[in-house]
Amino acid sequence: MMASLCLSSSIVLLLHYLKFIIIIIFSLLQSSQLRSAMADCNCFCSIITFGGSMADNGNLLYYLHYQSAVGYPPNGETFFGHPTGRFSDGRIISDFLAEWMGLPFLPAYLRGPDGHDFEKGVNFAFGGATALNTSFFIDHGLPLPVKNISLYDQIGWFRDMLHDHCSSHSDCGHMLSRTLFIIGPVGENDIHMPLLQGTTVHQIKTIIYPAIIQSVVSAIETLIELGARTIVVPNLHPGGCVPLILSAFQSSGQDYYDKRTGCIKWLNELTEFYNQLLQDLEANLC
Repeated sequence: MMASLCLSSSIVLLLHYLKFIIIIIFSLLQSSQLRSAMADCNCFCSIITFGGSMADNGNLLYYLHYQSAVGYPPNGETFFGHPTGRFSDGRIISDFLAEWMGLPFLPAYLRGPDGHDFEKGVNFAFGGATALNTSFFIDHGLPLPVKNISLYDQIGWFRDMLHDHCSSHSDCGHMLSRTLFIIGPVGENDIHMPLLQGTTVHQIKTIIYPAIIQSVVSAIETLIELGARTIVVPNLHPGGCVPLILSAFQSSGQDYYDKRTGCIKWLNELTEFYNQLLQDLEANLC
């Protein structure tokens, strides 16, 4: 696994939930020699991430001019001491990765000029983001998620940044080849919001899931064309454990909830179905 993380020509699809990624990274970086190598840019010199709420470190907050609940406690209180735009009381996955790799925390793209220098790493993730554009839901007669920034939009921001900072492909090629790209988690809003508005499980599996996968594939292909060499695509987290979903889909049935976790079984199975599609994607790409 250590070798695959350092191969600049590889596409790495780590298809387990974020906790698993953290465990892998932490175990690899116990070696002071490896940490030193990463700090010297023998592996990665920066991180660029795309996704939704779990990866956002301020873009939604800046987009809404601080008029968002994410700009208030308890967000940020246990590590930063104040809200930072992260949907967390402390750090998020990209923060932990940056720390262990000897890199600074990523600036949010919408924060301003310091968020536009990818040599330091950049975070394009946006709270509430969807993998699919609004037009997809309209075209298929499906309920609309909250209108928001899509994965396609985030890739567009990245293109704009390259256009502003790179006079030619060779200008940025070396840096991009030594950048760790993270796509996701993204897609949960494409699933949960329609479910809450009456979309059926069959529609999720047959219409929305294939489209999300295609959106991820398109993002991967675009990043590769632009110079990316190492890409991480994490699984979606268990949908049946999300508080909003637990509240919306309550039941008194004995076998409705997982006895060990208290999560909704059928919703977690729905997430597992999607994550299996990601595993199939890995096989096809490799």
